[in-house]
Order: sequence, then C-alpha cells, then structure tokens
Amino acid sequence: MTRRARTVLDRRTVVVLLSAVLAVAVACSVWFGLRAHELRGGSGDNLALADTEATSEVLESVGATLRAVFSYDHTNLERTERAVEMGLTGEAAAEHRERFDAVARRAAEEDLVRTSTIRSIGVRELDGETATLLVFLDQQTRSAEGGAPESRTATLDVTAEKVDGEWRVSAIDVI
Repeated sequence: MTRRARTVLDRRTVVVLLSAVLAVAVACSVWFGLRAHELRGGSGDNLALADTEATSEVLESVGATLRAVFSYDHTNLERTERAVEMGLTGEAAAEHRERFDAVARRAAEEDLVRTSTIRSIGVRELDGETATLLVFLDQQTRSAEGGAPESRTATLDVTAEKVDGEWRVSAIDVI
C-alpha cells in the first residue's frame, strides 16, 4: 500500500470514528435531556425545586405527623389516635387504624413505648395541593421491664394532600 493510500485510509478511519463518537454524544445528549425533563415534571410545576417556603411547610408538617403517628406510649395511646385523626386522611388513616388496634393491645400488654425519629426527609414533588416525599424513619421500642430496645428502620414513600389549608398524609408505602 502506498503512502498516499495509507493517508487516505487513515483519514477515512478518523472520520468514521469521529462520526461514531459524535452520534453517541448526540444520542446521550437527547437521552439526558429527556430524563432531565421528566425529573422536572415536564411542565415545571414542581414547586419542591423552586418554592423553599412551601417545601419547608410540607417537610415540617409531614415530619411532625409521621413522628406522632408512628410513636406511642402504653400509658397514653389516645395521643397517637389523636395524631392519626389530625394528621392522616383517606387510605393512610384507614390502614393505620386497622393496624394500630393490634399494636395498641401489644403495647398495653407489654408496657411498650415506641419513639420514632425522622433521619431524613425530602420532598420529591410538590404542586401546591399534593406532595410526595421520601422519608427515612428510625424507631426504638422499649419495654417498661427493661432490656435492650428493639430498633427498626423504614424507608417510606409518602403522599400528602392539603385539606382545609393543612397538610395531611394520604398514603404511606414502605419501600
């Protein structure tokens, strides 16, 4: 092969490789652009990214509700029931009431106190009337008889809705 033929072949190889790299870069740009658009909710309506005051309000309200409804004291189970009435609505309230009867019986029988702590909470989406949050919850259950506390953690996908001007949790899914 002559030197000129090799030069032409080398140039063609470079052009083909650069074209392939450019095609991959364009495809990646389009894909990342579409993913970014999806994450922003498409229409830019996700206030969690723009309205820090509204986001803080949701975080404080939902965090306080979750701490209250997932904590209990065998000497004052009514406090937890009030928290459910005030902070939960719809599916979340119905499911919690259904499960809490068994929890309350066990708490009374074994003199249990459960303390729930929010380790981390973030608003994924907020549109003014509905919010979705990701919550990392720690729970410590102690018996009046002593012994080592029982520890649990949970990762929750939470939906909250504004009802009569107040944020109320409407769905809780364990992830």
